[in-house]
Order: sequence, then C-alpha cells, then structure tokens
Amino acid sequence: MTIISPSCADLQVNSFAGVDFNTAGCTWEQLTHATEMMRTTRCSHSRSSTAPAAR
Repeated sequence: MTIISPSCADLQVNSFAGVDFNTAGCTWEQLTHATEMMRTTRCSHSRSSTAPAAR
C-alpha cells in the first residue's frame, strides 16, 4: 500500500448545525438541514481546536 499523505482530518461527523446524528429521534429533515449547512459552510465549523477526537 502506498501512502500519499498523512491523515489530516477526522471524517467522522457526530453532529453539525445543532443536529446530533447519534440520537434515536434524529429526523430526515434534521439530516437534510445539517447536510445543506455543511455544503453552505463547506464544513468549516470545527471544534477540533477545543475538543480533539478521542483516541
């Protein structure tokens, strides 16, 4: 396997735009809203500087 570059991003998204994807009550409308906001902001909202991913 050839590695082109080191990993620079955690592609796991647990929530966005106030929508928690891990709740049982997450609706299709909430998912649509969150994905539209991801497109609009180009996923620029990040908490990585204050809350790094658990290892």
